[in-house]
Amino acid sequence: STAFVLAYLLSGELAPTSHRGMILCLSSSCARIGSFIGPYVNLLYGVTDRRVPLALFAGLSLMACGVVSFLPDTTGRSVPETPGDVEILAKRGKSAGGDSSGRK
Repeated sequence: STAFVLAYLLSGELAPTSHRGMILCLSSSCARIGSFIGPYVNLLYGVTDRRVPLALFAGLSLMACGVVSFLPDTTGRSVPETPGDVEILAKRGKSAGGDSSGRK
């Protein structure tokens, strides 16, 4: 459930305004696919060892945590309005040598 909330929060902050609706729809679709597949993975208890479904759920959760840990911190930043703003923020972050807010 935490990953579900983070998908909405981070996709809304990282996406430019012109693309935000599409990105939120995509993250919601991925979450719905995961919630649809969950009960079927539970059926693996009767077919395989009980550790297989648990390992699958744990592995996917750890992978999601790893991916989220590489996302940039958006504290104190303005939300990009256009894809051009995203490019400017990315260039400023690479050239600053510090964090992507421009501070060293």
